[in-house]
Amino acid sequence: MKTKKIGSNALKNEETIDLNEKNYKGAIRHYKRAVFLGGFDEELSKSLIQSCHLNTTQCYLSLTDYEKALCYGEKVLKEDATSIKGHVRVGIAHRELDNFEKSLSHFDTALANVDNNTSMKKLIESHRQKTMLKQKAYHRKQKSMFKKILG
Repeated sequence: MKTKKIGSNALKNEETIDLNEKNYKGAIRHYKRAVFLGGFDEELSKSLIQSCHLNTTQCYLSLTDYEKALCYGEKVLKEDATSIKGHVRVGIAHRELDNFEKSLSHFDTALANVDNNTSMKKLIESHRQKTMLKQKAYHRKQKSMFKKILG
């Protein structure tokens, strides 16, 4: 079993290198293998799998595959409903899929779970503002379209 622990951690380190080098597809492959290997050690597996799913979510966000990002982000939140990074990343995915209310709800939950980390609060607030601006633009565009259609 010890070789499995080492193997899954080694894979996680490789995928982090891929992630830092913006090789998102390579990182995703490594994360999936690390999740598989991490499943053999229950104690290690929870934190490893959470970390891999969070990073996989970030990779899919970077690849603009928001549906897959949402899928992995929701896996994170299923295991830890208070995960700040999980809520932020799911909020971003929802925003990009024009699910503005869900997006804002996830940002609000993330804000509620942040302690005194002012830089994290600022980041979350920035995402909230970006979501509200995108929502306003979306509604203006919809209104304009309906005016054209209805005359």
